[in-house]
Amino acid sequence: MAAPLVAFVTALPLEATAIRNVADIEWDLEATRSRVTVSRGVLMVDAAPVKVALVITGPGNAAAASVMQELMDEWPGTYFVFVGVAGGRNKELRLGDVVVANRVYLPMQGKEEKERFRPRSSAPELTRDMLLLVEQVVAAGHWAASAPKSGERPPRAFVKPIASSDVIDNSGEGQLELRIAERFDDAYAVETEGYGFLSELAASSRRGVLVRGISDMRAGKSGAADAVAQPLVAEIAAALALEIVKAGVRTEVIARPAWSNAAERLIAVVGAAGDVPVPGAVIALDLAAGGLDADAVIEEALASGKLTVSEQQGVALVRFTRAPAPVALPIADLGVAIDALLRQSDDPRTCRLFLAAANALAAKLVTVAPQRVISFFDTVEKAAKRAGSLRLVFDAASITIAASRRHSRDPAAVKAEAKALICGTSWVYQRTGMLQEALADGLHSLELGMQVNWHRNTFYCEKCLGRLHRMQAESATGQERDKHLQMSVQRLERAIAGFEQLEGFGPGHEEIGDCNSLLGRTYLVMGDRSRARKRADVAAALLIDSHGKDALDLEILLAELDVMDGVLDSARARLTPIANSNVDTLEQSEIVARALIVLAHVAAAGSDRAAADECLNRAATIAAAEDLQLLAAAIICEREELTPTLLRLLRDALYAHSLRVRAAGIRLYAEDLARQGRPVAARQRDRVERPYINRVLRRAQEIAAVENLRW
Repeated sequence: MAAPLVAFVTALPLEATAIRNVADIEWDLEATRSRVTVSRGVLMVDAAPVKVALVITGPGNAAAASVMQELMDEWPGTYFVFVGVAGGRNKELRLGDVVVANRVYLPMQGKEEKERFRPRSSAPELTRDMLLLVEQVVAAGHWAASAPKSGERPPRAFVKPIASSDVIDNSGEGQLELRIAERFDDAYAVETEGYGFLSELAASSRRGVLVRGISDMRAGKSGAADAVAQPLVAEIAAALALEIVKAGVRTEVIARPAWSNAAERLIAVVGAAGDVPVPGAVIALDLAAGGLDADAVIEEALASGKLTVSEQQGVALVRFTRAPAPVALPIADLGVAIDALLRQSDDPRTCRLFLAAANALAAKLVTVAPQRVISFFDTVEKAAKRAGSLRLVFDAASITIAASRRHSRDPAAVKAEAKALICGTSWVYQRTGMLQEALADGLHSLELGMQVNWHRNTFYCEKCLGRLHRMQAESATGQERDKHLQMSVQRLERAIAGFEQLEGFGPGHEEIGDCNSLLGRTYLVMGDRSRARKRADVAAALLIDSHGKDALDLEILLAELDVMDGVLDSARARLTPIANSNVDTLEQSEIVARALIVLAHVAAAGSDRAAADECLNRAATIAAAEDLQLLAAAIICEREELTPTLLRLLRDALYAHSLRVRAAGIRLYAEDLARQGRPVAARQRDRVERPYINRVLRRAQEIAAVENLRW
């Protein structure tokens, strides 16, 4: 359980009962330990809830000290208020008055010498801030109005020393009194637990208060008198203790330590993340003042019982043990947590964990503080793509799109949405084979950019749309194919012309090189190898960074042209370094896999089927690991090209549809072959094959449609 802010400590059950009677608190019994009874509750201070506890230690300084050690270890941020009764010593006192100890003596501890007794104990004192608080409450005197009356006059309070001893002196004239009078005559009251309590607090630099009600004047003390006076006087002392706590909370003299506040804020942030685990230690320090111990924050949060902890890839993750109760979202803290998570997104091994948590928290801000996450995609785009997760990219882009549409439509918001559409959702749709959706979001981005005269976005969209039209042509036939190829050429040429005139770019810019590379691929699909080669040569002159994504993409295009020209050694020389390069980002993974596909064609052209299969297997592994669905479908179709298995009419039917439908049909046919051998006779008669072909095609379309639903 989380530590209370304040713990009321008593030695006797009657003193605990006094606190229960005076404080308007509904207590829950937490545990009865071997020596200690602990209850918990909530004290309302000006409508603010304050978690409190009530502890019964048992009598004696040794018991008080021992229990305090345990409680301070268990509750590192708690303030302690000891409440009980005592015997009066100073003649100024009368029954029902209260003494708050500014220091506590232990008169019976020391060395007995021939001529005199030498006390050896120190006198622990009230800390300066708590002393000032107590003096202000006592001087104001308001507490007495709510205290029970022990006579005609209201009770008074004194801030004075107290003597503590396990020796009980009911006469007021024995050895204890002699020792007190000799060295500690300023002590106003005598009791039996205060030294153990206050000395442990002082030794650990912790804060608390010792409040004692005067139930007798020691001389003439009797059990019958105590039975009447002690319960009433204990309630008077409890009233003053309660007023001290309330005043301390109001003035923030009594306040949760920064790490404890950070723990509560961490719990709120984790609750906002829902089912997504949060790297708690990463954000713990950012949720409070610097210099705090993150372990203490996490420990306090876990002690609440609301969180569980697990570990993935060496990162400690926390999440709610159950669905959190709906509360107001901690908007500022969510922003702090998101920033903290994004700072940890450089390591490709763990960045998915941090980005997933950041996405979950940012999504909560879309409706309540959209202005805070309009630029979210722009911030995380590179990290999300480097992490190799299409889902992270898509979700981050969706957050910015939704936030931009909720915010005032100023140019910044429009630009943020436009970028998230073309570089985010359209980018993901392209790689999952949802080309219609990719084209729609690309066109929307183009329209938004034109509304705010964002020319860079306009030409970038033209380039991306040119690529998408070419990809659609690869899955189309007849006039539909020709239309997409013409649109691809037109958009890429517009992109080239636009970038050439755009400030900051110009005719020699690498962006124009990439556009020419894409245009060369479009011409290759059209079957115009001459134009394809010319555009590739232009691109090669402009793409200076030989290790950049665009330059590697161009190398694959040149290798494909080499294969068509029969120059296999040149193609192999271009592709092998790419196929063997390190894979650090999603886009690099895609390029390596595509190089392997073309390398498989090179091997097949050289009659090395084993090498071709190995290349396709490596490419398939990459596509599966990165969830590159369109690429995975392309690999299945490439296998079919290299090793045909389909019936002719089934092939014709499937290849009139998208790559994903083709791949699903090929998988279904392979499953049928593995299960029952050739599913139809080899006679190739339409009347025999057509029902089966229609069934496979329908099932393949259903599989592709279900896969689309993931996005």
